[in-house]
Amino acid sequence: MATDPAIHRSVNKWSARVIPFILAGLTGYVTWVFVVLICAHYLLHPAQPVAARHGAAIALLVIYFVLFALYTFSYLRVLQVVVTNPGFVRLNKSRDDEKRAYEEKGYLDRPAILDGRVIPPSGLERYISRDVYECEVDGLPRWCSTCKIWKPDRSHHCSEVNRCVYKMDHYCPWAGGIISETNFKFFVQFCTYSAFYCLYILIATSYFAAELHRKGLPSNVNWFVTIAVTALFFLFSVGIAINSLRFVFTNSTTVDDLTQRTRITHFAVLMPRSPAINEQTRHFATVTYPLPSAGPSGTANPNTQRIYAILQTAAGSNPYNLRSLMANFRTVMGLQWYEWVLPLSHSPCYMRRMAVMESTEEGHRKNAYKLGPLLDDLKSDARISDETPRRETNHRRRRRGDRRANHKREHSARASRHDKARETSSKQG
Repeated sequence: MATDPAIHRSVNKWSARVIPFILAGLTGYVTWVFVVLICAHYLLHPAQPVAARHGAAIALLVIYFVLFALYTFSYLRVLQVVVTNPGFVRLNKSRDDEKRAYEEKGYLDRPAILDGRVIPPSGLERYISRDVYECEVDGLPRWCSTCKIWKPDRSHHCSEVNRCVYKMDHYCPWAGGIISETNFKFFVQFCTYSAFYCLYILIATSYFAAELHRKGLPSNVNWFVTIAVTALFFLFSVGIAINSLRFVFTNSTTVDDLTQRTRITHFAVLMPRSPAINEQTRHFATVTYPLPSAGPSGTANPNTQRIYAILQTAAGSNPYNLRSLMANFRTVMGLQWYEWVLPLSHSPCYMRRMAVMESTEEGHRKNAYKLGPLLDDLKSDARISDETPRRETNHRRRRRGDRRANHKREHSARASRHDKARETSSKQG
């Protein structure tokens, strides 16, 4: 017998398959009423005792088909991406030792991983090569117990499809499935064009229906059905469009908005080699990679260690908000004006993530999603320098040798002055 979640997923699955056909049928009906009954029969070749209005009919048809093309193309783009690239996080093939650990405990033993008693699941290396990543309070990346993977930044597990999704917004039966970073831009365009499309037909049809009433001519029931349908869908689509644009301008999602007031995000931030931090006054925890080995091994080389500070945001803050409406908008909708209008290219945030995932090892240092100034504020409060260690080639070392040497001498001089100042203050105290 199917469980309640299974029934719920099944209903949403079939709704997502059927609703697009219903929407296509309603669009066809409205097109027939507006193009044939109003523009052709009433304006171009009126059967009623009224004069033909060819100019008005042509103008109405041109505007209609422009809006129809934008509305239809953006909707088809949403459906196409939902089917071909829904934004699912790739699943890992678990090793035999991982499977045994899952079967024995049924959960991820995070303390045992940090202590070296359990080998961490595969995929952790993709995070510890970066300068910053989302984590839990212990410094390990977020974990999905259903997909059994380390959850990438801004990913969310969708119960409707039982998969983790990159920058998930919501599950939409009207759009045929998941709305995520791969099609959120097209979804915003679809909702916006749908609102304009419905409003245009609503105003034009209402105007000519009122004209019939004023002239005492018999009305057409299809006109009033069209008015009701377009009014309903206008209210529906304009509400979603406004809400979606709000997320665009704040670089947020519906998932983020649901927990906005209470959400706290933890970040593991790579610390410099020699951080000038007082261990006694330090107010954050750290995690060191490589983790202790689950088997016999030697002492880790300090030069290869990567120490991450575990920082957390205040409740309700959005670390991905770039604090610029236009910057947030361009991150989602595109860099050029024609990208904002035409549902052609993907969002720059999606392209950035793909570039980071497909880049070389040096490129993996970058975060998949651009972080806002909030992260810099957190690092400043923790007194963590922005200068993080880089894996440089021999060519870069030779090219920057003099500059690095000068920097070391200046750093040593500052440290010496700082130590002398502390000794003087302690003697005076």
